[in-house]
Amino acid sequence: MNKPSKADELVSLAQAEFSGLSEAELRLLRAAANGGQAVCGPSNNFNDASNDPAKSDGWGVEREIRAELLRWLCLDREASSRVDPAGLQVLGAKITGALNLSFGSVPFPLGLFRCRLLEPAQLRSTQIPALYLNGSRTKSIFADGVNVKGSVFLRQGFTAEGEVQLLGAQIGGNLECSGGAFKNARGKALNADGAEVKVSVFLRQDFTAEGEVRLLGAQIGGNLECSGGAFKNAGGKALDADGAKVKGSVFLRQGFTAEGEVLLLRAQIGGNLQCDGGAFSALSAETAVIKGGLLWRQIANPQNAKLNLINASVGAIVDDEASWPKAGNLALDGFVYQRFSGRKTPKDAKKRLEWLDRLDEFSTQPYRQLAKVLRETGDERGADRVLYEMERRAWQREAELAIQEGQRDGRVAARARFLSWWLRAKACILRITIGYGVYPLRVWEALAFLVALGFSLFHLGYFRGAMTPVASSAAGQTAYLFFKSHGRRPDGYPAFNSLAYSVENTIQVLRLGQSRYWAPDPSPPTGRPFPAFLRWFRWFQIVAGWVLVALFLAGVTGIARRRE
Repeated sequence: MNKPSKADELVSLAQAEFSGLSEAELRLLRAAANGGQAVCGPSNNFNDASNDPAKSDGWGVEREIRAELLRWLCLDREASSRVDPAGLQVLGAKITGALNLSFGSVPFPLGLFRCRLLEPAQLRSTQIPALYLNGSRTKSIFADGVNVKGSVFLRQGFTAEGEVQLLGAQIGGNLECSGGAFKNARGKALNADGAEVKVSVFLRQDFTAEGEVRLLGAQIGGNLECSGGAFKNAGGKALDADGAKVKGSVFLRQGFTAEGEVLLLRAQIGGNLQCDGGAFSALSAETAVIKGGLLWRQIANPQNAKLNLINASVGAIVDDEASWPKAGNLALDGFVYQRFSGRKTPKDAKKRLEWLDRLDEFSTQPYRQLAKVLRETGDERGADRVLYEMERRAWQREAELAIQEGQRDGRVAARARFLSWWLRAKACILRITIGYGVYPLRVWEALAFLVALGFSLFHLGYFRGAMTPVASSAAGQTAYLFFKSHGRRPDGYPAFNSLAYSVENTIQVLRLGQSRYWAPDPSPPTGRPFPAFLRWFRWFQIVAGWVLVALFLAGVTGIARRRE
């Protein structure tokens, strides 16, 4: 008598456990024992229309497989021992009842290809070598804490009508959802919070999600690849990877679209964040750490996209001017980067200041960061220009805020107007004299003008007799009287030098001896106001000189610059 085959043994065990096995169930039992695929429809072609689960309402009972039978094959020790290591592979079946493998240990892979699962699937804390649902159509899947040694495949037309939960899942290979459709418009379409994926997560190539995709705190050993994926959750979060750790790169490029926010808050990315060719409502990478570069080029909708990089850090920026968000849609306060890279990336101060013109709110840090990067690349003039613009805009903002404060409180409107005027005047002085502390040598132009003006006036005054010897001593009194009587200095009295006199009055630390011997006439004849004018001008020259020298010292020491 011949020994029964494994297939016959498995069929016999199943008949003892379940009554009325369908044709699809019998095919499943025989294929499971032999390591083959149970083809439940008329074709073994994966893409054949007869295997489309969207048309499963027209499938007869011969294509039905009970979920209880699948559970029995996976978890019953005697039954599972007769299943080939290749596992269960089913094509084109209708799974009736709720598949529940929660807290079980399945010793072989489970593959349901282009199948229709009529009820939600329960895989909580299930241990399984691999899970394949390619092309299948399901309700919700609850797989919190699932432990998959290999990969999870939800691709090639996979469709979930309800939430797919993978909270805290452990996946030893890839989470592959390319070409899958996740539909839960009023909630979470795919929730993999806290999941650990040893290799990569693929949400690309016609992947669609209607509802929120969550990867909060997920750990991904490779890349997060979303190129070509469509994430739809208008008015909400399209993709939320807050606190995710990605050892590789994050790809949101080449046809990626997000209707809703893309959040990478506190994310750690070991490679690049590539957004080339993507379409965004809003991308926020606040406090994210990106070891590689941020690639923001050829953005499909730059006029509508918002970009938030507050307190984020990246290795390099690779962008193009056409992709910059419009004014008010860019947030960069605290953003740190090391360099600008890429052939078409604007790298000069002029263009980068236009970039900063798009900030949603003025702050000094983005300007300081830009100046630092320009200086490190050897563009000293560009760095100084950026700091100069920072100071100019900061003073302008202070004046505007003073006016706004006065408008909010009518009682202090006059005071606010005065404060605004004073701030503008102070800013004007700093700009003209020392370039807000960025160009301290500019003060020498003002000093030179003051010396030249003094030289002209005092030279003219001397020839008009308005400059006379100082009469504060006996010798000076004698010289003064002689000068008044003869129109010239007495022999032996120091000659008047209008240039030295002007320099000495302007820069008081330079004592050239002219002020000891010459001064505007203290007792001019009636009707000669020029000497009095020269006295007033001299006092002005002395005060202005002290102020200009003090501003110069403040500029070279950095006191005049902003510290915040």
